[in-house]
Amino acid sequence: MDDLWRRGISRYREGAPHPTLSRGEREIQRRRCLAVFRCFSRISCLLHENALESTHAMPDARHASASEVILYRMTTFAFRSLTPADEPFLWDMLYLALYVPPGQPALPRDVLRHPQIRRYVQGWRQADDMGLLALDGDRPVGAAWLRMLTGENRGYGYVDETTPELSIAVLPECRGRGIGSALLARLLEDARSRFAAVCLSVSPENPARRLYERMGFRVVNDEPPSITMVKALDPGEVRASEAGLRPL
Repeated sequence: MDDLWRRGISRYREGAPHPTLSRGEREIQRRRCLAVFRCFSRISCLLHENALESTHAMPDARHASASEVILYRMTTFAFRSLTPADEPFLWDMLYLALYVPPGQPALPRDVLRHPQIRRYVQGWRQADDMGLLALDGDRPVGAAWLRMLTGENRGYGYVDETTPELSIAVLPECRGRGIGSALLARLLEDARSRFAAVCLSVSPENPARRLYERMGFRVVNDEPPSITMVKALDPGEVRASEAGLRPL
């Protein structure tokens, strides 16, 4: 945050007198500056939180000025529902969703052929499938989706026969912009009308775990090698507006 801006805000937060304004005008000016201060503070907090979604944080984020942060955060993206035509992109997202610890070699692409992996995408879209695609202009940059994986087709995060499992991923070069947080918040909001809860499976050391915890997911099973988490979809509990996200 720029030092000059910070000193100016501090002046009005403390109610310092202004030589050319009446008392009422000073109070109005002070409230306006406080509103700007809160806005900048929220942007700063979101920038810090979004860095937790990935090891790929925004370049030089710690040294960016307030104006640079605002311009970076104003980069727009939009959502639309996933369709059967999006299945090729979902395969790419599924591959990116497979966590590889730092320093380990990338998984072979053939891993997607494994029955326990391909069930998360194959044959999209089935009756209970739902999901969102994130777009930067016309370019798909991320996706989050829910699928019922039950019976003999159970997924890694299975908890019961009525709870769908979450999958989510964002292109590496697009991480750190809040896309993952926005995708998840919007998907949870949309899912309330259809499901009572959502589950997922995550590696204990995966940085995405902190995003899930921030969104209200709770650990229900921590037996190795992964953690199972569940989010109850109580009305009004997690909304995109409450997460500080810009309405689209």
